Amino acid sequence: MDENSFYRQLVQRYKNNEASDEEITLFFHLLENGKLDAFLSEAMDAEVPDIKPVRRMYARWWMAAASILIIFCTAAYFITSRPAKEEIVKNNVIVPGGNKAVLTLANGSSIILEDVENGNLASQGNAHVVKTGDVLAYNTAHADAGSIVYNSVTTPRGGQYRIVLSDGSHVWLNAASSIRFPATFPRNERVIELKGEGYFEIEKNAAAPFKVRLEDGAEVEVLGTHFNIMAYKDEVENRTTLLKGSIRVSKNGSSELLEPGDQAVLTGEGKILLKKGADIAEATAWKNGLFLFRSADIKTLMRQAARWYDIEIIYEGGITTDRFSGKISRNSSLQQFLKILQLSDVNYKIQDRKLIITP
Repeated sequence: MDENSFYRQLVQRYKNNEASDEEITLFFHLLENGKLDAFLSEAMDAEVPDIKPVRRMYARWWMAAASILIIFCTAAYFITSRPAKEEIVKNNVIVPGGNKAVLTLANGSSIILEDVENGNLASQGNAHVVKTGDVLAYNTAHADAGSIVYNSVTTPRGGQYRIVLSDGSHVWLNAASSIRFPATFPRNERVIELKGEGYFEIEKNAAAPFKVRLEDGAEVEVLGTHFNIMAYKDEVENRTTLLKGSIRVSKNGSSELLEPGDQAVLTGEGKILLKKGADIAEATAWKNGLFLFRSADIKTLMRQAARWYDIEIIYEGGITTDRFSGKISRNSSLQQFLKILQLSDVNYKIQDRKLIITP
C-alpha cells in the first residue's frame, strides 16, 4: 500500500470509529504535522456537499491540531456543522489546579502547605513533619511509635499533594480528597482513612498489614503493593485498581482478593464486582499528570473537571449521549480541556466559575 492510500484509509477508519488506540495516536501526530490535510478535505467533501459547512467543519479539525492535544470524540464529526459553540462570559481563563493542601495536626491547628517554606513544620509523636518541595514527609528517629497521634492532609478542589508516611509508604492525594493517619504507626498495624482518591505505594511489612478504610465502610488490606482508590461520594461507583502485589477489598461481610491488573468495583448497592484486565493507564492517569478518557460519558468528564478546576457544572436542557475518549495534560487551562467538546454536539458557556452545558 502506498503512502497516500495508507493516509486515506487511516482517515476513513478514524471517521468510522474503527481506529485502534495506536492508529488514533498516529492520526493526531500526522494531523499535527499537516500530512492529512488533503485527505481530511477529501473525506469531508464526500460527506458534506455544501461548501460553507465544510469550511466550518475543517476549521474544527484545525482547532484540534493547533491545540497539540491528543484528543478526540466518538460523536459524529461529519454530521454537525454549526458556528463556534463556546461562549465565555467575562473573558477569564480558568487555570488548572496545582500542589495545594492543608495539614491538620493532632491539636487541631492547620498549616496551609503551599504558604509555608521548606523545612521542619512540626513534631508529632515521634515523627518530624518535613516539607520538601511539594512533598510532605513524616521522618522518625526510631521504630517505637510512642503515643499515637493523628494528622490529616486535605486537598481542596483544584489541589493535589504527595505524602510520605512514617513507614516510608507514599501516597498521592488527588483533588477534593483527604487522608487521616497516625503520625507514627504502631508496630502491629498500619491503618489510614481515605476520602476521595489516592494512589498508594506501600512498603512491605508482614508484621503490620496496611489497611485503607473508606467513608462508605469498605476496607482495602495490603502487605506491600501499588494501587489506586477512587472513592468520591459523587461518583456512581468506587474503584480500587491494583498495579502490583496483592490486596483484599472488603465490604458488608464480602471480600475479593485482587491480583495485578484487577479492579474491584464497589456499587451503590454495596456489592463488590471484580473486573479482570482493568485499564491501569486510565485509573492512574491523574497521578501521572493527565486526564485520560476512554468512551466516557459527559458527566464523567465534567466531574473530573469540576474537581480539578474548582468549578460548578450546570446542565441546561437535555444531556448528550455522546461518548468521549482522549488524553490531555492536567496542566491545561479549562478552555483547553473543553476543546474535547468542540467536535461534538455539546454547547457550553463559562460564567465566572460556572460551566453551563447545553445540548
